[in-house]
Amino acid sequence: MTHAERSARAFEQARSCPACGDDEIYRSMMRGALERAFHWIWRVRPYRCNACYRRFWRADTRPRLGATR
Repeated sequence: MTHAERSARAFEQARSCPACGDDEIYRSMMRGALERAFHWIWRVRPYRCNACYRRFWRADTRPRLGATR
């Protein structure tokens, strides 16, 4: 498998449900202070599948507010 194929596969998996493989996922609301802390420390967000309603976590790729390079 080439690097391009691996990259395409990783992108595809990141945009789909880990349980059923459906690609209709949406960001779920964080529940409580513990989940907000989890998000802040590990930079992940909760998502939910539109097909099976399973909730799972994915990396947050958006830059933090006030972040400078």
